[in-house]
Amino acid sequence: MGLNISKSKEVPLRRSWGERLDTAARYLFRSVELGEKSVALGERNIEIGEKMLEMQKQTLEKQDQMLKKQDQTIKAIEKTL
Repeated sequence: MGLNISKSKEVPLRRSWGERLDTAARYLFRSVELGEKSVALGERNIEIGEKMLEMQKQTLEKQDQMLKKQDQTIKAIEKTL
């Protein structure tokens, strides 16, 4: 008995090297594009983080000044008592 393979069940031909290279190039190019976007977002994230850090530093300095003034006020009130 021989194998009876009809044309409808034929295994598709393998892709050519050119098609494989085209596919690989597309994937590589897309990967580079996504990598560049990721780097840009990372840089922006760092900028925002640095700004937030500076704002927090300023807030802490203002709170420290307020606490010193409150302490002076309390000492002044205690002297009057």
